[in-house]
Amino acid sequence: MKLKSLLFTAYLSLFVSPFAIAQNAEDIGKQAVTAYKQGNYSQAAKLSEQACNSRFAPSCTDLGVLYEDGQGVKQDYLQAKKLYEKACDNGSQRACHNLALLYKNGKGVKQDNKQAAKFYKKACDSNVSQSCFNLGLLYLNGKGVKQDYSQANALFEKACNANNANACFNLGVSYETGKGIKQDYSNAAKLYEKSCNLNNTNATACLNLGFLYSNGKGVKQNYNQEKKLYEKACDNGEIKACHNLGVVYKNGNESVKQDNAQAAKFYKKACDSNYSQSCFDLAFLYGYGKGVPKDETQANALFEKACNADIPEACFNLGVSYGKGKGVPKNRSIADKYLNKACGLGVQEACNICKE
Repeated sequence: MKLKSLLFTAYLSLFVSPFAIAQNAEDIGKQAVTAYKQGNYSQAAKLSEQACNSRFAPSCTDLGVLYEDGQGVKQDYLQAKKLYEKACDNGSQRACHNLALLYKNGKGVKQDNKQAAKFYKKACDSNVSQSCFNLGLLYLNGKGVKQDYSQANALFEKACNANNANACFNLGVSYETGKGIKQDYSNAAKLYEKSCNLNNTNATACLNLGFLYSNGKGVKQNYNQEKKLYEKACDNGEIKACHNLGVVYKNGNESVKQDNAQAAKFYKKACDSNYSQSCFDLAFLYGYGKGVPKDETQANALFEKACNADIPEACFNLGVSYGKGKGVPKNRSIADKYLNKACGLGVQEACNICKE
């Protein structure tokens, strides 16, 4: 009896259930993630490969990412693709999304929007919101699929419901412009507000909502709220919002006191990021000494920067400065150069001067 019992015990020790194998692979996969977070990419790759070989799909995806980024292994887009395919076939929707990105960007494969759409759809059907958003963009632009604004909006809505800020923004644009959907400023404002307030803020949504408050479209006109939204958008990198803040302070309104110094501050921020209209507007402040010390040389430098970006009036003003020797040495030849450019850009007064 004892012998039989020992044999039975020995038999049990040799039997390993599929669940136990899967659990072990998952544990190894977790160790790989820990190694990655610690910056030990070689160990992360080694452990991910071990777990992947045991058919743990998330680790195949992780290993694909390492090959795509060249971390812990030599960069190899083709190998990344193979791993994403394996993981996607075994239920990793993150891998399906990543595979779509390879096709969209032509990394390791021929660029193919149709294939990208296929894998975005597979991931979106499993509620990967970024895939729904990206697929929406393909429908919006008719890339890899037949252009369909209604389908794009449906996908943006699905992604927005999962708190994808960019999707909420795009759906807001559709409502504001009436693209594939009935124009509705109120719905546009709600969607811009959601996009603006999500953790992954879409700064352009804040900008657009500010514009709606400025004009009283879909919301009650509120200049103070307009300013706050431009401030948030500007702080989050939306340069046009910085310019708009400059305009608000330059003009002033019932809620915002006119302040040229503040206008100059925001025009400068936008100009430093190559928003050419801000360079032009800041040049005038320097030219007249409003909000900044009067400095015609600085004004002309800003006119030149704006002119190089084809702002017609900047070219005209720079031409006049050279013609009169205002802040620069008087030089008719250089004056004509800028006036001719201004004329070509549609400034009739520049054309008239050139004819003299």
